[in-house]
Amino acid sequence: QELGLGLLHWPSHSEALLAKAALSYRDATTSDWKLIIDQWIAKGRSEQRGAIFTTDPEKIKHRGKRLSPFWRKAFKTLGKLKLELIEEKQITTETARAEPIWEGHLIDMTPSMIKKKDVWKNILQLNKVGDTVRTDGTPWTKEEVQAQIQESLLEWGWNGPATIRRCRKQTQISIETLLSEYEDIEKQIPEYIMQAARGNITMEKKDDNIASKILLKNGKPADTIMKKNGWKTGTPLGKRGEGITAPIEATPQKDLRKIQGGITKTITDYNNGTQKIKFIPHKADMMYVDVTEEAKEEKKKGKYITIAIETQENDIEIGIMRAENDIEDEEIEVHMAELSPRGFPITTGETRKIDRTEIRKVATWKGGIMGPVEYSYPNPKEWTLENIPGRKQLDQITVKDITLALKHTRNQDAKPARKED
Repeated sequence: QELGLGLLHWPSHSEALLAKAALSYRDATTSDWKLIIDQWIAKGRSEQRGAIFTTDPEKIKHRGKRLSPFWRKAFKTLGKLKLELIEEKQITTETARAEPIWEGHLIDMTPSMIKKKDVWKNILQLNKVGDTVRTDGTPWTKEEVQAQIQESLLEWGWNGPATIRRCRKQTQISIETLLSEYEDIEKQIPEYIMQAARGNITMEKKDDNIASKILLKNGKPADTIMKKNGWKTGTPLGKRGEGITAPIEATPQKDLRKIQGGITKTITDYNNGTQKIKFIPHKADMMYVDVTEEAKEEKKKGKYITIAIETQENDIEIGIMRAENDIEDEEIEVHMAELSPRGFPITTGETRKIDRTEIRKVATWKGGIMGPVEYSYPNPKEWTLENIPGRKQLDQITVKDITLALKHTRNQDAKPARKED
């Protein structure tokens, strides 16, 4: 108690340690113990290790019977915190394509569509949003979808019905029916996800106020305090209702000190020697410098970025290339690399000319490479967990954050439901 342990919510903290261990299974490190757990979790799943975040972990539960009690409890604890986008309805192209169609958090399938999941997921290989578009973002034509169906169904009869197993029964189904089901599945995908997957990224204005995303130092939303005093979301502030519709963000005290008190800097004057001066920013002293495009490109020279390479054989390799954007060549010079146990790229000394169409953006977890973003679910830079203070991205979440989130979830579950009058 003297060290403050008495203030710690121990049940939530002990569970947070387990959830943190579950997160370590999904990070960018390449430890051998993960290969063992993969046999229960990632085997046969398009989400790979990201399957621990899905909404339908029945397959994990079934296989988990032979998994160690520690990891069973760790994954179960992580499942108590729902996976959420950091910014609602704001998603990049690669992350949209990685979103699972059947067990993700952004697509709600009707019960009738869920009954058809096994055929479309396991036989016809329609697993994620990226499966509905080409690499350039254009949707597949009806003829192309039909060709894929005919290729996938080994028992398909030309101009005749196919015999498939659905709901534990052998059923004959026509190509027209399957094409109609494919259209229904596409309609279930929210428009903002589909547009992002096709490369048409739009930043939607949220219906709720921005204050719900602004967190105070203690991790509570700014509007929570206002609601305790009777304010309702979306209504104007003030006694007469003439104010703004969202509470103003509180500025951190340390930033106020910098502006009000100034910043002390040490400078060297060759005539008067070294002295300390107090610098106070002033609007009149601020000036906008227009940086030319040539200067921006010059600054990029010498900088390198890590990329993923998806070969025609669907193999994934890692490479490093220059960061210039004005390369018009069909083939780009790439320094090949291998990943260290911590997921960091190490050049092999080999240089190749890589076709531009094979280059993919990589997802990173604390700097470690996870793989192409569209094959790395969930992208830690765009996802967080429910009730995490500050809505931190996945790879920045600490045990303390998870403890607070689990405690908040416990308090919500413990609240009795209000009786209707």
